[in-house]
Amino acid sequence: MNRLYWVRHGESEVNLTKEFSHRLVDRPLTPKGLLQAHQTAGYFADKEVSAVYCSPLKRAVETAQVIANRLNLPVTPLECFREIDDGILETQPPSRENWALFLSVMGAWQQENLRAAFPGGEDYITLLARMKMGLNFLAESHPGLPLLVVGHGGSFSATLPSWCESADSSNGKPVDNCAITEIEMVKVNGDLRGRLVGWASVSHLHGQAAQTVSGLPDEFAARLEG
Repeated sequence: MNRLYWVRHGESEVNLTKEFSHRLVDRPLTPKGLLQAHQTAGYFADKEVSAVYCSPLKRAVETAQVIANRLNLPVTPLECFREIDDGILETQPPSRENWALFLSVMGAWQQENLRAAFPGGEDYITLLARMKMGLNFLAESHPGLPLLVVGHGGSFSATLPSWCESADSSNGKPVDNCAITEIEMVKVNGDLRGRLVGWASVSHLHGQAAQTVSGLPDEFAARLEG
């Protein structure tokens, strides 16, 4: 069994601009995001972590590097852990219409329409396959060891219920910047399985770092929260 700590990256410029970001749009952390990363590194200072992996996007790499420096570990980016591939949306402005399209695809996935895809981008089956490929690689490369991955809220939250029991215990709580989710991860007959231990905790953040922002435009964030 592996204990997996999944950490969302710190606040990035894309969280403020509300841009779609999978590959072409790649913005760094904001000063607040860097502060969040340092406070998260402090949380892990006395935790056992054997390896640190991350998405190759700047916001994840920068967050992972701060944490890994505190732990005296290297950082290994993995393509599998990129944010959702939203296709042509990444080449267009983050308009109300484009965000509505994005959320309509996510809603279709929640209704078990797993072949619904972003124009020029991924469907759920493709996303889940690459995420599980990365997690299987971690489990096979580090059997029985505690691991940390810095990734994204969208790709992680969307796919977690497909392989991790009790994932619905989140009760819709958002995955804020530098939120920590803890999972016990095992292979059962060659298939990846997980048990949720703790969901999207930000109790380690304080001061300005605790003033998190939604990755969604205000209109859509309010609609989902209300």
